[in-house]
Amino acid sequence: MTTLVVGYHHALTTASEQDFRPHSGHLRQVLAEHDITLSEAARADFDRRLVTWQRLAHASAMADLITMVLSRHGIDQPLSSSELAVQMCERAGDAPVTAEAARTLTRLLEQGYGVLVATTTCRPQEQRAKALADAGLGDVPLVTSSQLGVAAPHPEFYEHVLRRCAAAPGRVLWVGSDPIEDVAGPRAHGMHAAAVLPTTAAGRRERAARAGAHTVLTSLQELPDVLVPLARP
Repeated sequence: MTTLVVGYHHALTTASEQDFRPHSGHLRQVLAEHDITLSEAARADFDRRLVTWQRLAHASAMADLITMVLSRHGIDQPLSSSELAVQMCERAGDAPVTAEAARTLTRLLEQGYGVLVATTTCRPQEQRAKALADAGLGDVPLVTSSQLGVAAPHPEFYEHVLRRCAAAPGRVLWVGSDPIEDVAGPRAHGMHAAAVLPTTAAGRRERAARAGAHTVLTSLQELPDVLVPLARP
């Protein structure tokens, strides 16, 4: 392998995605700044649909949901839906990269590997890029489904990542925590896969192994020790 594609959640951060998920409470706060009230019925409608819409994980997913809900409940929009979505995400914040994960990626770069972060998210790419930069990883290439317009496990997501890697699939190792998106998907496109899952996630570890993971690690910090350092050109 010459190139590593690393997922975001569970690989680079240990924070719960739920703790940073934009929700109707954030939308209510944004609207309140413009003296507009988000009714309880609209809040419930928004949150009920949120999980499904977030799985679309492309640039307009959150904005489209805002437009639909506000229209259904007869609520005026003080800003464009895309701007409301950006402000919601800013209020929600983003799960920070752990210091241990940042050191691990730095070590992998020093070993000679190319490293790219690929993530399925409806957040603006700029927000996730800032989270990487805050951890000292601002120079690491980033691919987000929100900018690309398709999310894993869609084939176009993996094909785009491979083009960004500029490496043959057999020279790429995909590292992540989802048995489908981070193991089965990359394996179907000829890449190697390593799952990162805690021992408490026994079921997901077993599913990752069945999906074709070459190894199942308990943390990203184990990865440099199981890879052979590459000679620098």
